[in-house]
Amino acid sequence: MNLEHFKSKLVSQKEKLEKEILQYQKEDPYKKNLRTTEVLDDAITEIEEHDRLVATSEELKKDLKAVEKALEGIETQKYGVCISCGNKIEEERLEVMPTATMCLSCQKKSKER
Repeated sequence: MNLEHFKSKLVSQKEKLEKEILQYQKEDPYKKNLRTTEVLDDAITEIEEHDRLVATSEELKKDLKAVEKALEGIETQKYGVCISCGNKIEEERLEVMPTATMCLSCQKKSKER
């Protein structure tokens, strides 16, 4: 397995996620002086926008943690090893999902439960 290939993919993904998180935080109307008026309709719109941005940011942060954990796995030489059975994760699976922590067989079993 070419770990440098996966490390490069993960670093690129990490940088992209960090930029997206920062952008969402900048767009939040509740941050600093971005709030417009206290008109009820505008306030409701701002609340909805804030909630949407926060939810999206939280998902991105979760994805970022998975990427950081995968990068840590590369450094500790545990990357590509299924956390359930200890076998190697299929390289094709890692190509599609470089943050995968389980082989396809174990992933299917965990979904059936």
